[in-house]
Amino acid sequence: VRVSAAASTRPMEGVVGLAAQARRVSEVLGLAAHQRESIMLDSHEILYALDLQKLEIPAKLLSGQVHARLAEPRDMPVLTGWIINSNAETYNRRIRPSEIEANLERMAGQVEHRWVLEQNNRLLATTGFGAGTTEVVQVAGVYTPPSLRRQAYARCVVAASLVAARERGVERCVLFTAMENIP
Repeated sequence: VRVSAAASTRPMEGVVGLAAQARRVSEVLGLAAHQRESIMLDSHEILYALDLQKLEIPAKLLSGQVHARLAEPRDMPVLTGWIINSNAETYNRRIRPSEIEANLERMAGQVEHRWVLEQNNRLLATTGFGAGTTEVVQVAGVYTPPSLRRQAYARCVVAASLVAARERGVERCVLFTAMENIP
């Protein structure tokens, strides 16, 4: 680890791996507790997987109370704010709106990537796919504003995106989340 870090011409942006290994690498590289304020995310995460044939559709989505769709350019101002807030909450990172807008515009043009949930033309939640193959997708970028949480909106938008993926032939999905992220 020390040799690799010393030979690299790029700054280290993170340590990802099995929890025990990541902790050891952090120790070896001197990422001590007093440096924690500069660390964006220090999280022990769980990998969840789901066979999409077993996907349960939330009642709000089935009843038509809410509607999910692919994001459109008109959604970008709201999504930009949400992504900024999500990065601040999750990664302790403030990013420029222009950086987010450029990424969201690119994502909005990609089929089946960024989804929104709405009710009466009001956006409620968003999700996307971080990576994928023809058989598996990774759920990523799930966000609901704090004032709208605990109403199953994230569950609805994720389910809708996974139904569309299943219709394309995707068989499984995976999701990484922090152990303390109970919802």
